[in-house]
Amino acid sequence: MSVNNSTPENAAQPRFLTTKEVLDRLRISRSSLYEYAKQGLLSPRKLGRKNLYPVEDVETFIAKCMLPPKSNGGTPCS
Repeated sequence: MSVNNSTPENAAQPRFLTTKEVLDRLRISRSSLYEYAKQGLLSPRKLGRKNLYPVEDVETFIAKCMLPPKSNGGTPCS
């Protein structure tokens, strides 16, 4: 008997970035990343001693906080 899975196994699993990957992607310092986490702008998940950041959260942070505000009154993160 065979099972037909129409989606890949890892499709439902969230992807995570390591601290170094986030630093490279955002081009920020480690202390800035920790400050953003302290402010609740990025929330790492702990896996043992590692901090892992969901890709979705990082992409949302980039869209809201790293891009210039829109001319229609958008405000950057503070």
